[in-house]
Amino acid sequence: MAARDYTTTGTDLLSDEGRKVAFKIVDGRCPVCCRRMSRHGDKRTQLTLDHVVAHNNGGGAQGNLVPLCGSCNSSKRDADLDAWLPARLVKTGRATTIRGARRVAKRISAEVEEIRAELEARLREKGIW
Repeated sequence: MAARDYTTTGTDLLSDEGRKVAFKIVDGRCPVCCRRMSRHGDKRTQLTLDHVVAHNNGGGAQGNLVPLCGSCNSSKRDADLDAWLPARLVKTGRATTIRGARRVAKRISAEVEEIRAELEARLREKGIW
């Protein structure tokens, strides 16, 4: 698949107002690793916006973003969320085995979908999208 025709770090996909909305929805914590995020600062802990369906896999921005810490967003790259989550949960210590991580991943995947939908609804409500 061709590379996207724009460059982004995951921090410039929304206006500052939109990023504040995303930050509030997750109460400043990454939904995957539970790391406390900042809106500015260290790239590993900085709030970024991840394409749930990767841009290179056909996902656009509108209705397809979820806030993740920079470390999780960077780790996920173009991977499918459900395929990537179990190994990431083990790596971040939220699960000790891949088998256990698969159970936790199902719950987190559902939470990520709720976050994505809530972010889309709030951004539409505020006229950002």
